[in-house]
Amino acid sequence: MLPSHKQLIGGLIFLALSILYGLEAGRISFFFTKEGQVFTARTVPYTLSLLGIVFSSALIIPPLVRLVRQSRLSRSSSRGEDEAVPPGAYKPNWLPVLLLIILMAAYAALFSLLGFIAATTGFLIGSFAVLGARGWRSVLLVPVCITAAFRLLIGGLLSIHLAEGTIWNFLR
Repeated sequence: MLPSHKQLIGGLIFLALSILYGLEAGRISFFFTKEGQVFTARTVPYTLSLLGIVFSSALIIPPLVRLVRQSRLSRSSSRGEDEAVPPGAYKPNWLPVLLLIILMAAYAALFSLLGFIAATTGFLIGSFAVLGARGWRSVLLVPVCITAAFRLLIGGLLSIHLAEGTIWNFLR
């Protein structure tokens, strides 16, 4: 196994453990008199979980970028630009599919922690990057605008409550 694969697998395991730790931190009970406090028994576990997610993402992203670049280079070098692909010779590229599945699982796991706006924006930015969007406008600006538009549509016009996220409750 290559070092980048070990880093990727280690990062994914660390990410899964951090998400599970954050979910389990929600089960920590505290006295009813502490409900309005900024610092509670859940604060440190939530913070550790969030830091674990951030650091594991930092471990995961570089090997994924290398793998995506290698798969694109190998596809472009294996067949010429003008060369037609004969029927039955197409080999699907499963890496973007797996990355999108991982992104969807992370989105579902982090939705209640981060809330609709942060989780959806992060998911869309990751999805655009995996699918090969180029330029900061398309990778950052479009997901933010899409999320804001859906938030206004769902929350403002339809009056449907969307999860704010438990992390934002600590920041208030």
